[in-house]
Amino acid sequence: MSRYIKNQERPGFDEYYHKVRFILQSNGIEPVKVDIWVHPSYPEDSLVKVAKTFLHRRLLDLVELVSEDIYQPEEVDALWQTVKP
Repeated sequence: MSRYIKNQERPGFDEYYHKVRFILQSNGIEPVKVDIWVHPSYPEDSLVKVAKTFLHRRLLDLVELVSEDIYQPEEVDALWQTVKP
């Protein structure tokens, strides 16, 4: 889900930007809000697509970061069996 707010003050910048907010939801987990700033020079009808492009790269970076030294699903299940209340 996404929505955008036009002409917002972006911290650290002198000009106004458009802020596109994505809400990432997953069952049973608190939603995560991600704001992507888009320069106002981009056409308005492309704001969300441009923001998705920027978000895509960030999510790929995040996946790479969190993929290091993680449990496999069956290891998580085995660990849960030893610690569950």
